[in-house]
Amino acid sequence: MPATGSKSLADNILSIRAGADGFSFCGLQGWKHIEEGELRRLLKSDYRQVRLLSDYPSTFIPLDEYRAEHEEVIYRLTFGEGSLKGLSLRHEALPPLDVVALYPVSPGARDTLLSHFPDTTVHGFYAQTLLECHASERREAMASAGSRLYVSTEGSLLFVCAFSGQTLAFANTFNATATADRLYFALSAWRQLRMEEGKDTLLLLGNDSELRQGLQRFIPNLRCVS
Repeated sequence: MPATGSKSLADNILSIRAGADGFSFCGLQGWKHIEEGELRRLLKSDYRQVRLLSDYPSTFIPLDEYRAEHEEVIYRLTFGEGSLKGLSLRHEALPPLDVVALYPVSPGARDTLLSHFPDTTVHGFYAQTLLECHASERREAMASAGSRLYVSTEGSLLFVCAFSGQTLAFANTFNATATADRLYFALSAWRQLRMEEGKDTLLLLGNDSELRQGLQRFIPNLRCVS
């Protein structure tokens, strides 16, 4: 996951995550929801770098198939007609993976940060998560054979990605709050990619114990990564 800190840290970088659940920031203890007073204090501080990470649902398009004029239609078809209400759609190229990430951003959150920190950079939270998984995949591929499916839960969203060798084979986010729905989407990806028990591995990122217990019934080769 993207890791940053507050002003007390040596690198003096601030990451603000904004989505349907409001603002949160990343410090030494992980992501923490920001109350209004805390947000005002953060906005009065000085930082070497400020990043806005949008954690609305994201989808990913192969770079050679991406067309700017089609991005809004693709996003609405993927997440529903009302998925962009009050939001601005952004695209972000991920050259190491030859894909383009599509995700919405709250104009209010973006403009608030830019008014205090004009050099704020905007990224998709799940675009950054995908890059982190790709970095992990490079290490995993050197240590073991087989393919790996990465699964992560954040709030009401499930993120799933997989690699064939070090080439991206699948990546998407799903609106799924119930464990049964999360289990369905994760297992569907596993089966769609024809992954094999005993040969391939599912890496569960985070601490979703209910999802872990459900997945273990179907996929013995499962590892939890905090």
